[in-house]
Amino acid sequence: MDSFHMDSFHEQLNKYAALIVNIGVDVRPDQVVLIRAPIFASDLVHRITTEAYARGARRVHVDWQDEQFERLVLLHSPLSELETVPQHKVGFFELLAAEGAAIITIYSPDPVMLRDIAVEKLGTVQRVLGAAYKKFASYMLEYKVPWCLVSVPNPNWAQSVFQTLTAHEAVERLWELIFTATRVNQADAVQSWIQHVSSLRQRQDTLNGLHLTSLHYTAPGTNLEVQLPKGHIWKGGQRQTQAGQSFVPNIPAEEVFTVPKKYGVNGTVRSTKPLNLGGRLVNEFTVAFRNGYAEEIKASTDEETSILEAILQSSDTARYLGEVAIVPDNSPISELGIIFQNTLFDENAACHLAFGNAYPVCLQGGAEMTEGELEANEINVSTVHTDFMIGSGELSIVGKCENGAVIEILKHGKWIL
Repeated sequence: MDSFHMDSFHEQLNKYAALIVNIGVDVRPDQVVLIRAPIFASDLVHRITTEAYARGARRVHVDWQDEQFERLVLLHSPLSELETVPQHKVGFFELLAAEGAAIITIYSPDPVMLRDIAVEKLGTVQRVLGAAYKKFASYMLEYKVPWCLVSVPNPNWAQSVFQTLTAHEAVERLWELIFTATRVNQADAVQSWIQHVSSLRQRQDTLNGLHLTSLHYTAPGTNLEVQLPKGHIWKGGQRQTQAGQSFVPNIPAEEVFTVPKKYGVNGTVRSTKPLNLGGRLVNEFTVAFRNGYAEEIKASTDEETSILEAILQSSDTARYLGEVAIVPDNSPISELGIIFQNTLFDENAACHLAFGNAYPVCLQGGAEMTEGELEANEINVSTVHTDFMIGSGELSIVGKCENGAVIEILKHGKWIL
């Protein structure tokens, strides 16, 4: 990278950090910040830290993650040893969340790193970590703290997307796409996001005004009916913590979403983009639901089916849905024409569903409900949350309203509303 492009890259990286701090979690004076990041993202972490202190943060903490090290642990540890999680780390995270910390997670999936790890070990880790960090996760799911998930490239991920490029070229190209998808490449990224979240708010307000009872999805390989609970709420873009602090959970963000009825999902759905599960890619798969339960799952290979099954067997409620999300096929990310092999980006390029835990805030009064009360309202409670993409230019969605009206919501992948 020549000096001109290097200067431009550093400028973009500074804008990315400013976007994460100012729009992503809206750091407040005297607030504690927790950054969870891979060690190779240290440059961005330093810039985020500088920006957070400039906003008045009291203290910034970093939880460094090393996927190479984690792979070695998984490879050589006996299965019984993977049943334990260091409680000092869990307790520290819970303490910071209880203080109202702003939580920033930098996510960079590696599709190669865990390829030689036994599926049984991956499923065990998913189950154990989900249970151990359940309380910590609840602070985010219930909007008690501001949180934001963003991505940075790594060579293996970049080369899996751009297979004809060298690792260096692929990383540079992926950075360019990330800056485009997150609007960082625009003159005033923060102002652009203010306008964007306003448009998403208008979309969710329209959907909330319909008082829908169900959604019917149709596309090649898909014929699915999803019932929606009374009092469901559509969310999207910018959110508010219970204390009134603004945040954007995902950057990028193109979706509007809500909760389905746990036992009200019937039919078949086909995935449309690869799914990265713990570093293992699952390509196309189909799921047949009966009364909410995913009773049959079939991927393109037996190995990929077993990977899916290992995740869904990690919890009794993992085979039920917890989220339905609408993203138009002509979203800015979709129009890039790239399969990112990263759920954070691919879910913002296509309509998607999620196995497992629902967001309680998507039900009136849900954030104050106990797990038993959520279950009584047919809202799924689980230790996992796994998004998978079902959208395309061939997908249509029709909604039924409480008053009996039938409304076209999406046709051939595009908004009708």
